[in-house]
Amino acid sequence: MPHQQKSAYEGGRRLAVPFVQASNVQSKWLEEITAIQDLPPEWVYPYDDPIFATAWTKGIGLTVTPLGFADTAKYIVADKAVGLSADSRQSLKELSELSVGWDGGRAKPIKMDVLGDVVRLLRWLHQQPLYIDPFIVPTFDGRVQMEWHDEKRSLEIEAVEGGWAVGGTLTLSDRQRVYFDADCERRDFERLKNFYDWFAGRELIWPSP
Repeated sequence: MPHQQKSAYEGGRRLAVPFVQASNVQSKWLEEITAIQDLPPEWVYPYDDPIFATAWTKGIGLTVTPLGFADTAKYIVADKAVGLSADSRQSLKELSELSVGWDGGRAKPIKMDVLGDVVRLLRWLHQQPLYIDPFIVPTFDGRVQMEWHDEKRSLEIEAVEGGWAVGGTLTLSDRQRVYFDADCERRDFERLKNFYDWFAGRELIWPSP
């Protein structure tokens, strides 16, 4: 396949990097990547430009050379996170960069399909009135937990094998606490939104199965 040259800048120096025209082969490759990484199928879309690792470094002026499956999935997730807040994007970036043993022990890198589902949920919640960003923390098995807290309610959504474990806490006027829990299927985002609505006070009763 013929190559052209594309310009990039680093430290004021002009660089020349390979530029590969988009092709049907590339589209098929992207579909294989999303299948292997278990990203949402609708995230497979045609590219007018070649796939370059520019998502987290957008604006810096660097173009990175060919990516493996995991790295490409990482940049697909990053591209989809563009509409989120700067804090959320930074948290997702840091999580995506965790390597084996990030805890000083045997913790696994964060799975890109899990981050993909987190981004998908947060993009949906981001459209809700008075939305607040969650605190996103890694878990040792390569997944994450999202947490929201206020004076009366807290909500925790943890990615687990095959779905989500959801927990809620309600603090009553006498300072006693009531605890709730539920399980949710992997991509049942409508139900996850219901749990967030409970946290936000738009639902008074903990969502039932």
